[in-house]
Amino acid sequence: SKEKAFSVGIPPHYCFAMNELKNSLFWQNCRCKGWNTLLSNLMVTTETDSMVDSEKFDKMPWLQEYVLGMGHEVYGFLAAEEFYGASLASITCEAYQRTGICIFAAQIGGRIEPAPLRKLKSVGADTVL
Repeated sequence: SKEKAFSVGIPPHYCFAMNELKNSLFWQNCRCKGWNTLLSNLMVTTETDSMVDSEKFDKMPWLQEYVLGMGHEVYGFLAAEEFYGASLASITCEAYQRTGICIFAAQIGGRIEPAPLRKLKSVGADTVL
């Protein structure tokens, strides 16, 4: 419980109750259908080949779309040395052209910043994208 965590000296901003998290996710999914699916697909890698029967897959367009969406996951990475000093905009374009990767955020000063094109002047060895 949160109270036990507080009593042993864990700061409040590091604590949460699992029941609160589950309830929050449940209610958010009620407000926005598909929220839990989106969230879990962003955090979990799944091999889809073994999950889907090919006969059913061909007959169900919604299943094809769902399985395609399962491949969209979020990862953090450091840029290769060849990109040090380059702008985030140029790296984003190059990454998409080469591999189809969409860079949409960067970690700046320990915080995740969505689309920090103006804040991040150049990428270095310590820039997490």
